[in-house]
Amino acid sequence: MKNICVNFETWTIADGSYSPMKKGDIEVFAIGISYQKLRLSIRKKKQLTQKKNSLYLFSGEVIYCTYLDDPVIVIDTGEFKFFISDYHMPDYKCGDFIEGEGILSIDSYEWMHIWHEEGAPHIYYDFEIDKIVGSELPEEQDIDEDSDVIIMSIHKPNDNELVELESVQSDDFAVNYLEIKMIKEAEPFKILTIEE
Repeated sequence: MKNICVNFETWTIADGSYSPMKKGDIEVFAIGISYQKLRLSIRKKKQLTQKKNSLYLFSGEVIYCTYLDDPVIVIDTGEFKFFISDYHMPDYKCGDFIEGEGILSIDSYEWMHIWHEEGAPHIYYDFEIDKIVGSELPEEQDIDEDSDVIIMSIHKPNDNELVELESVQSDDFAVNYLEIKMIKEAEPFKILTIEE
């Protein structure tokens, strides 16, 4: 499989979901996508095509759906499987082919809470980190004057604002892309019980 580029949010290191990472590390991830466009496809085609950085065009088959809490589906693109979790997502069913465009990201928490559910497919893979790219540009904060709520937005850097890094830590750059290569499907996890 070719390398893919994914977003990585460093707060997931600070909260303990992931450890700091460096180039050459082998890590186990599930991948999700935040879609910008999504629709049923009349073509029964599986593909994943990079547009820029972590932005991809995709098409594939829906192989898992749950609408119990947050709507979550799993898409098989032929190269690998990823999930979509979104309140506004249309109701798809297993066997539907869909296509769209969106940002690939390492799972921050959504799939971590679903993978053990009955019928949920195993979508964790061993990936080798080939490249880490970040931007020193900080998150921008504004205060909504009506509610005193802090609004966070991350500056989307230009290519000339990105620098290659050897590692990524919890207090590193605001924007991080990992270029990763899938090695194999990860070994299935065992759910531990109190008795064990």
